[in-house]
Amino acid sequence: MPANQAYRKLVQAKIRAQIEVTTQSRPIFFAGAGLSRRYLNTPGWYALLVEVLTLIGDKKGLDFYLQKTDKSALDDDLIEVADIIAELAHEWAWSEAGRQYFEQHLYQSQVSYKVFFKRMVARIIGEHRTISADYADELAALKAMDAKEIVTTNYDNFLSEFLGYCKHNGRRVNKSNGEGVVLHAHGSIDDPDGIIILPSDYKDFSITHRYSFAKLLVYFIEDPCVFIGYSLSDPHIKQLIVDAAEATTKTYLPNVFLVSWSEQDGACESVSEPYLVEHQGRYAKINLINTPDFGWIYQSFPQKGDATSVATAS
Repeated sequence: MPANQAYRKLVQAKIRAQIEVTTQSRPIFFAGAGLSRRYLNTPGWYALLVEVLTLIGDKKGLDFYLQKTDKSALDDDLIEVADIIAELAHEWAWSEAGRQYFEQHLYQSQVSYKVFFKRMVARIIGEHRTISADYADELAALKAMDAKEIVTTNYDNFLSEFLGYCKHNGRRVNKSNGEGVVLHAHGSIDDPDGIIILPSDYKDFSITHRYSFAKLLVYFIEDPCVFIGYSLSDPHIKQLIVDAAEATTKTYLPNVFLVSWSEQDGACESVSEPYLVEHQGRYAKINLINTPDFGWIYQSFPQKGDATSVATAS
């Protein structure tokens, strides 16, 4: 589909207006799994769990286990099922085949059984390192963008390695000193035992945990914030946005943009209509950008070497 230039120019004008009124011009990007799937072809949640089940020789299939969940939301159901699969991975780890897959020190009694599942997940994700050639122009635009910080719930190291940014894991949510930083809010494959992936992990710490939320809240006050690679139905992102609106006593967060992939650009009239986010009966409004091309989004923000420049749609 041809680009809707009128729509893109309206969106860019809205972004430019927010850059002019916020304390900081360099954006905070919140990057979800959709970005890694786009550029590295990493498996999504469902496909990832299927790969683990295949590796351990499970014959029932993922849908068998999904039937045991509460059916509230697929993302939450998959996290719930991950607990079951972690148990299965533990059993397989102690088989003859499993002992050939894992390091011997993991079988010590003081080591949590969960590490076997987490290390399988990290290894599967780590195998996806080839950057897609289909998005060369888009990736060039991403690299040229001058983001202050990228907060990601992805486990892979694509963003820090591709952009050359410093990498922080987990609880190290600190205000940037001016250098580009990638914060792995849920951990990374460099420390597989510490990744946030099971229900018990999310209870202890996650992007919506009160500790990390308190650190991230300043971004919603001072900076342009962009969510990209996340589903509109992601319950954790919806909670984060609604919590931020309530904490800042706002119903509309004009500096927050959520980029949603679609087969064609959005309609011009939608630019002036805030998108309503609902989470458990609570609401907040943000800006929704529908587009099949992320390149012009990256170009809409300050570029490296010229913090004041904002490119026009092309």
